[in-house]
Amino acid sequence: MDVSLALCAHRDIGDLAAHSLFQILHIIAGLLGQRLWFYGKTARYSDGPKFSGACVGCGLCERVCPMRNLSMQNGRPLPRGRCTMCYRCISLCPRKAITLLGKEVTEQCRIENYLSNEKEDAE
Repeated sequence: MDVSLALCAHRDIGDLAAHSLFQILHIIAGLLGQRLWFYGKTARYSDGPKFSGACVGCGLCERVCPMRNLSMQNGRPLPRGRCTMCYRCISLCPRKAITLLGKEVTEQCRIENYLSNEKEDAE
């Protein structure tokens, strides 16, 4: 009986490791796919992120950009032409100072806003 429990535990751990590896590979493939698909395609949509006078030069946009598209120079973010339109900088800007398409930010959509609603609905 102890042997069968040990085998079940070993099988469950192996399944968990395989499942976690699959999730990790899925996330990596998604990120790489997004970067490869959108790389260079945003030129026809936009000239890149635009920064309003509301920008205080906090540098958060530079830190969250997965493409390292933004660099801070003289206290202002400067785009380098590698934007993939992931909207991280726009969604996280505390001053709503960054736009990509349009003149102003009307809503900052973050996944955390939707996940917290799911937790509240479950309770």
